Amino acid sequence: MAGADVLQVITKIYDGILDAQSQSEVCESVVRLAGGHMGILATHRHRPDRSVMFSKMAYNNDMASQMAYLTHFDKISPFHLLEKQARPGEVVTASHLVSSEDYKRSVFYNEWARKRDHWDYVGIMLTKQPGAMAGFAILRPSSAGIVTQDEMAAMKSIAPHLKRAFMVGDLLDEYRSRAHLLGRFVASAGFGAVLTTAGGRIVYANDTAEQFMRGNSGLKSEQGFISAADFKASQRLQALVLAAARGTEDLAPGGSIILPTEAGGASLVVHVVPLSGRAAGYILDKDSPSVGLFIVDRRRGMTDRVNVFSAMFHLTPAEGRVLDALIFNEGPPQSVAQRLKISDMTARTHLKHILAKTSTHRQADLVRLFFETTIPWKDR
Repeated sequence: MAGADVLQVITKIYDGILDAQSQSEVCESVVRLAGGHMGILATHRHRPDRSVMFSKMAYNNDMASQMAYLTHFDKISPFHLLEKQARPGEVVTASHLVSSEDYKRSVFYNEWARKRDHWDYVGIMLTKQPGAMAGFAILRPSSAGIVTQDEMAAMKSIAPHLKRAFMVGDLLDEYRSRAHLLGRFVASAGFGAVLTTAGGRIVYANDTAEQFMRGNSGLKSEQGFISAADFKASQRLQALVLAAARGTEDLAPGGSIILPTEAGGASLVVHVVPLSGRAAGYILDKDSPSVGLFIVDRRRGMTDRVNVFSAMFHLTPAEGRVLDALIFNEGPPQSVAQRLKISDMTARTHLKHILAKTSTHRQADLVRLFFETTIPWKDR
């Protein structure tokens, strides 16, 4: 293979890290460079009872043939010895093995390889761990013969790049998986999450945040910018976003705001936080996100939250009912007494006990403690 062809394959290898749709083309290019007709990049895990293979990319791979290999022929494959001896980044070939009479008489060759016209084998070892390894396996047809020196040289040229791309791709997959799990966790906790620029342009919003902005909850999106339904609240929200982005000394970098709804009530709390200084250091584009907003519906999952809070501070059932009424109505003890159909004195006595158990001194402090220590888990 000419050097230009090798360089073209290397370029495709790195392009395939970020473009998953091009990985089949990458695989085909590597296979053809080795003179093969079938190839697969996979992680192979050995377990006491069976082997498991996780395919990352493949070319001309028949799933029925793969299953037959794993079920019946993986345990007797003579190629495993080559793979066992290979170091990460090393290229191995079975040319000397497939030319032997013993191999031609073997069950592996006659019952699996020969029926599929698989002749020589080229392997690129990528990573190795106890009980697992990842590699690129290429099978050549009988018409291609054994691997030539030029083909081996081409494989050795691309091997370090393929290894590096595989490791970077694995790190990206792990990052995406963690980001996905974090997103699911935030959503299950009932939090809305929004990333904005310093000017308030929305760069990302999870499903919960989108629902808040579409509803009449006091938060909205206007032409792609975060805003509040109430004019004064919107000004305050924008000031918090700008302060968080700039981290000025006269304004604290971030803060929280309770948003009034269009009907005059108050349900959503928005916590505005700056991205870390380290993350901000990597942001060169002025339109990149620099501020995060966590949005909480204070009334979501209220019953469960009251139960958790009551257990945390050892409140009696009667005190828990008073707490629930206080949080729900946010009114004085008299309104709690009317709601629960108890006397004002009884309501005040329960409130006094609750304040003592929670080490708070005012009803407002109690309400604040409640919302700070309970999470509005999404209704299940």
